[in-house]
Order: sequence, then structure tokens, then C-alpha cells
Amino acid sequence: MSSLFLNLAPQLGGTRFGPFEGPYVGIGSDPEQCQVVLPAEYGVYPVHIWLTPGNAGWVIQMAVQGASTFLTTSNYESLPLQDAVELHDGDSFAVGAPHGPAFTIETATSKKKSAANRIRLGGRQRPTANGIGNEVMRQISTKAMTNGTFAQFSHLFFRARSGALFQPRYIVAALIGLGGTVCAGCAGFGTWLLNQ
Repeated sequence: MSSLFLNLAPQLGGTRFGPFEGPYVGIGSDPEQCQVVLPAEYGVYPVHIWLTPGNAGWVIQMAVQGASTFLTTSNYESLPLQDAVELHDGDSFAVGAPHGPAFTIETATSKKKSAANRIRLGGRQRPTANGIGNEVMRQISTKAMTNGTFAQFSHLFFRARSGALFQPRYIVAALIGLGGTVCAGCAGFGTWLLNQ
């Protein structure tokens, strides 16, 4: 498993956050839910983005719909994040605004290796059934978290965990939908009773 370090841009102090090993790293303004805390004045939500382990890097996804996050290209363009993306060593992103707090991803392979789980052969390690099973599960969970129906449920889970799901617009929409369903059911039942 690779550890994650987040290096803040030098013009903002150059702080190095980490190491993080998952299962997720939150960046936002809420110190109770985030491992990296930024002032809300930068335009960040209480939980702005989540980083989760991916195949060969870390997957970045917005915790709240509309959480402005920008990926920095090699020629220093800022592209808005639309969906979950896997970032690798040296990739950069900014939160809040294109020129907001910018972080560079740095990964380091964990040195923690259990002698009980691995056998040394000529300086190399032979994977065990347990190690292969863990890698298969890691790849399946990464695919599930970034594609398909399960990804939608994971976004819903992260929104509920961050409190974004309990914003008034979602509550009002749910109450309107529930009220409409109840009214339609009552009208249908009343019609059925009149026809009896």
C-alpha cells in the first residue's frame, strides 16, 4: 500500500501533510471530518474533496456537488474536476478556485512488510495467496468506487457523512417528493373506495 503525502504550494507555506494510508483523506474546513483543514475563506466546503486509494495512485472526488476543484496540467492550465480521477506522483490540484490552495501528490510505498505473509527469494518477494487476494479486492473496490451504481451510493455516503446531504435544498426536495407520493396514494385509495 502506498502512503500519501500532500505538499502545499510553496507560495502558501509549502507545508507537507501526511503520511496518509486511507481508507480516505478529507480536505475541507471542518477539523472533525477532514485530515487537511483549510480556512473557509478559500471557498472550501466543510468537506470539499475525498482522496481514496486507487490502482496506482489516489482517486480524488468531490464530496459535495459543485465543490470547485481544479487539476493542474503539465503546462500549468487549470481544468475543472467533473468526475472522480486517479492522481499519481507529482500530479497537482487546487481547491476553491483555479489559483486557490494547491497541493501536489507524493506517494511512498509502505515499508511495512510482514515476514509471515511473504517469502524472500533472491532479494525479491513472492506474493502469497493472501497478498493476491488483497490486491484483487483493492482493484475491485477502486473500480466500484469510481464507476457504476456503487459509485453513486459511495457519493451519497460521503455526502451524508460530510453533512452535505442535509442541506435545505435536499430536505425540501425529499419532502415535496414524499408529499406528492402520499397525496397520490390517498387519491387512489379514495377513488377505489368510491368504486366499491
